[in-house]
Amino acid sequence: MEVAGSLRKKLETIGDVDILVAASNPTPIMNWFTKQPVVEKILSKGEAKSSVLLQEGIQTDLLVVSEKQFEFALCYFTGSKEHNVKIRERAKKRGWTLNEWGLEVVNSTKGPSNNQQEKSSHRSRHS
Repeated sequence: MEVAGSLRKKLETIGDVDILVAASNPTPIMNWFTKQPVVEKILSKGEAKSSVLLQEGIQTDLLVVSEKQFEFALCYFTGSKEHNVKIRERAKKRGWTLNEWGLEVVNSTKGPSNNQQEKSSHRSRHS
């Protein structure tokens, strides 16, 4: 579990609180989150994302992703729009597609690749 967004960046002001959790079964996490005593109102509740308004008036969003998707979601939901656009452009120039769910190597003859070893190898070289 990690805090994302403006709170993670320790900005002077925040609009809401974004929380990311890695789990294979989001249902019990969503149920727990929306039933907390500090929740004044449930704004939305889905399979993997819920939004609540806390008694203090702060909107808090929870997103549950797989462990494989977690680092990509954390980057996306913490980065500014401009940052996300730039890193997506860099990925595209290298023949990849990047979004909040992952990094895919695109091979024009085979289509998207799901080769985790290739992705991990790239991350290791560029970390």
